[in-house]
Amino acid sequence: MGKIIRGVFDKHLKNKFKTAVIIAAGGTGSRMGLDFNKLFLMIDEKPVIAHTIDVFEKCSKVDEIVIVANENDIQTVKEIIEDFGYTKVKTIATGGSTRQESVYKGLLCVSEDTHIVAIHDAARPLINPAVVEQCIDAADEFGASAAGVPAKDTLKKVDSNFIIESTLNRENIVQIQTPQCFKKELILKAHESAMEDSFITTDDCAVAEHYGAKIKVVPGNSFNIKLTTPDDYYVLSALITYRGEFE
Repeated sequence: MGKIIRGVFDKHLKNKFKTAVIIAAGGTGSRMGLDFNKLFLMIDEKPVIAHTIDVFEKCSKVDEIVIVANENDIQTVKEIIEDFGYTKVKTIATGGSTRQESVYKGLLCVSEDTHIVAIHDAARPLINPAVVEQCIDAADEFGASAAGVPAKDTLKKVDSNFIIESTLNRENIVQIQTPQCFKKELILKAHESAMEDSFITTDDCAVAEHYGAKIKVVPGNSFNIKLTTPDDYYVLSALITYRGEFE
């Protein structure tokens, strides 16, 4: 093998590491007036959660997928995986009473030799594959990363009565999305410490930050919205149906 080809080959091997994705799928339909998990809503003849899995199934940097779901939804998730022929889904784990506990259960299911763990909301089906890869690479370099977009609106701090107290400097504000990616040992240790300390917070970045991690923000995409309300469903439906026009 020539020196140049051998050098490229060696570099490829050096940069190759195992990445697992935890998809948090423990949502409900309460805020949308549904009596079933909103992730099973159909858009373009496919459930929302399937659109999400698609991205990671096709991503060359992702080796395995762990889905964490409500106990009552596990059979439906299994059927979706079978129907669409997903091959990277290693485990469907039963979630906990909080998102934080559910993610921890997912962490316990990833392969032992995993280097990077990407944690993603199943309710964000329009994550850009390029952003996923950039977040994975940034986590490898910095230890932790997250997709985020600059705040567009003017932000105000209010008191308990919703009276404005001050205006925040928008230049220093980003809206964090998912995926949030970490070296496995970093995020696992942070979650274990949070359990010991009974520390509960809103996302995995906050868990890692609390125990000293520095998070690298990777430019996200404004299309990466989270399905929470009926309005979100209408927007996602339009974006998924016509996404070929903006990709």
